Amino acid sequence: MINIFVLGLLLMAGFLLIGRWFSSANPKIIIKVLKFLLFGIIGAAVLFFISTGKLAWAFFAIPALIPWYLRARIAHRAYRNFFKASNSDYAGFRGGNPKTGNQMSKNKALEILGLEEGANEQQIRDAHRRLINGIHPDHGGSTYLAVQINQAKETLLGK
Repeated sequence: MINIFVLGLLLMAGFLLIGRWFSSANPKIIIKVLKFLLFGIIGAAVLFFISTGKLAWAFFAIPALIPWYLRARIAHRAYRNFFKASNSDYAGFRGGNPKTGNQMSKNKALEILGLEEGANEQQIRDAHRRLINGIHPDHGGSTYLAVQINQAKETLLGK
């Protein structure tokens, strides 16, 4: 009975140490460790099936694992796309062109807001408000387009 208690304490301490490491580790290192563990578990399972002579059962289990593999692949793709979008040049950008840092031209700003040359301040603000309401990132719109519209307004108003 005491052996089970000691084993439980050791497992709890191990999980606490792993959790502490997980919360402070670099995400790239975490991914490497998780990949290593995944391949280690797969290798151990293959060795187990070989040593017990039930390798044929493992091959019969593969079709049941295909949907899990496909779901993991979709989740990985979504993670990768989200990570690229959050680290891209235009995410959260304010000011000049995201790639070069140059300011937007007046003609480009007028084109973005759909205005003619000589538009007054009120027309610029109205066009900005009309466009930004439909595509604001807080309402499911594009961050890039919102930045372009904000930059066009700032360019035309001289701010």
